[in-house]
Order: sequence, then C-alpha cells, then structure tokens
Amino acid sequence: MKTLLLFLYLATAATAANYYLVTQPLTAYTDSQGRPLQNGYIYFGVVNQNPITNPITMTWDAAGTIPAAQPLRTTNGYISRYGTPANIYAPSAYSIAVQDSTGSLVFNNPNSLVLSPQTAGSIGLVDAGNYYPGNENVESAFQVLGPLIAQIANAFSTNQFVPTGTMVPYCGATAPPGYVAADGNTIGDASSGATRPNADTQALFTLLWNTTNTSVTAYPSIQSSSGSPTTRGASASIDFSTNHCRFPVPDLQGRVIAGVGGSRITIAGGNFDGTTPLNAGGSQNHTLVAAEIPAHTHTITDPGHNHLQNAHTHPNNAVTSNTAFAGLTSGANGVNAVTYTSVGNTTAVNISNTTGITGTNVNTGGGGSHTVLQPTMVTTIIIKL
Repeated sequence: MKTLLLFLYLATAATAANYYLVTQPLTAYTDSQGRPLQNGYIYFGVVNQNPITNPITMTWDAAGTIPAAQPLRTTNGYISRYGTPANIYAPSAYSIAVQDSTGSLVFNNPNSLVLSPQTAGSIGLVDAGNYYPGNENVESAFQVLGPLIAQIANAFSTNQFVPTGTMVPYCGATAPPGYVAADGNTIGDASSGATRPNADTQALFTLLWNTTNTSVTAYPSIQSSSGSPTTRGASASIDFSTNHCRFPVPDLQGRVIAGVGGSRITIAGGNFDGTTPLNAGGSQNHTLVAAEIPAHTHTITDPGHNHLQNAHTHPNNAVTSNTAFAGLTSGANGVNAVTYTSVGNTTAVNISNTTGITGTNVNTGGGGSHTVLQPTMVTTIIIKL
C-alpha cells in the first residue's frame, strides 16, 4: 500500500516542488537473490533512455542544492552518503538501473512513474524485492496485484466490462471496435457470408439465438449461408460453427427502444406482444376509426323565424245581373246569363313557424392519417459483440 501511495506522490510532487523523494526513507535494495545489496551501483537517467549514459542531476536534499554524484553506492542495501544511509531526490521522472558489486544488472525500469501490467504480472516472490526492496508485504501483495492489474488492463482493452448485447447510442457514423451497428445486418463465422463474418461475433450470435426463440414471430429469421431463411439447428454453437448460419442483428434504424414486460404496450398499441424480448411493432402514422372518436352530439337550435307573404290580388267574380239567354226560359229549365265583376285583395299575410326543422351537417374532414412521431434526435445505435 505504501508503494502504491508512493506512485501517486511521484506523479504529483514534480509540479509542487523542484525535487522529490525517490524512495521511502531508507529503503533497502536487494540483489538477485533477495539479499541486501552491498557495494551496489545505482544510476538515475532520462526517462526511456539508458541511465548510465544519459544521467540526470540527483541531489541529497529536497531543495536541490547538494548534487549527488553518480553512480550512487549502496551499503548493506541502502543508498549511502559517506557510509551512512541517506535519502536521494530527483527533479522529475527518471529511468533507473541497479547493478551489483560486479557490475551485473540487478534491476532496471525505463520510467519511474509507469509500471506496465505486463511487468507487474511477471514479478515473482524473489525478484519482487528488486522492484520494491526491503518490504516483504509489498513483495507478497504484488504476487496478487501484478496478475490482477494485467487482467484488468486486458479487460479494459477488450471491453470485457460491457456485457454482450448491450445497445447504446453512439455519435459516430460507424460502430467502434468490439461493436456492430443495430441496422439489421447479419453476423456469423468466416464461412457464413454474413455482413460481419468473424469469430468475434459468436457471443452475440449465441445471445440472439437464445433470445429470439420461436415465440418471437416479428424478428427476422435465422439465415443459411446463402442468405435464405432456414430452420434452427440443435444449438447456437452448431448453427454458428457447423451450419455457418447468419443471424440478423436488431434493426433500430428510425425506431425507439421500450422496456420489455407487462401489458402496457399490448394495451396501448394492440398490435404486438410487449412481454417478449425483441418483439417489435407500432406505427409511425395512424388514421382514426369511428371507435376512437369520442362520443359527441351536434345540436341545431331554431330561435324562431317568419314566413312573409307579399301583398297580392285574389280575383273574385261578383254577380251583377241575370239575363236569360234568348230562346231559353229562365227558371227550372232555363239558363240565366250572369255578369261578374273582379274585386281585388291587397292584404299582406305574415305567418310565424318555429317547429318541424331538421338539420344536416356538412362533412369537412379529409379522412387521412396523422403522425404520432415524438420529438426526436437520431444517432447510431451500436451493439456490443
């Protein structure tokens, strides 16, 4: 733990002061057998260069006023000054080389602030003392931490912390390494003829094979190596490696994602089952049907109105005289001649009527569909292999 804290200290101290302590106070160096390094030689140099031929200025004090000539010598494992253990200070990051009394290299590191996972993972119980001398706890800890650091670094580099099948928005136009776009294209092995024919697709192939079982009727079918829909084999492994099948990845182009489960989608959409993973449905436009129109009435009110008849004349023939036709006898068997006079009527008639009205609405709708698209910004959706 002290050593890990030291790395943090070294990474920040260079900006806080001119010189910083190279090691914990009075830390001992060991030889290749883990014994205290007697009469050893220690060189400090430019990062990533040979410290023997490219030394840097080291000092005995933090102020950088007392230069320390190189190579520094060790007594009973400690850097010593005039035969007494002493601390040493560096102005920046450095490379280091440690030799035993015969000049044989015991340890070197090209950059004091970097310990790669590969280097840490290779430290053994004996040679750990050469990296972190004089502290058995640190030596033992790095037996565990070294390989663990290597595993963590490898996991990060291969995206192992992201589960296969994870779908996330991505601003780029094409999927980054370890991902494919959710565009409906196919995956498979090198002989499948898929859009991405690569062994790195097997994990996603298997996940989709297991998830999109026969109950997922809306999902595209598994395909043969020729691209034709086909039936499933005995297992995902056989379909991938032996049958060389292709499997379409989900196509999220122009589509949104909803959580699976419950009856909310089934009730709201009515056209697909929202309780099964990777089922799909819904529509971008919709035309109302009569059952979707709210119940309502159209009311027509007649406040009363008049029917006006303009003044006009009604002819009325009034009898003014009776004259028998010649040769005819008036009376029972005779015909009287009648003379009429026309009388005019100029009375205007105004008739009021407020009952018996029937109204008919005029149809003004077009009957077309309307969009149900929510405000949206589009991006690439990618899927972890």
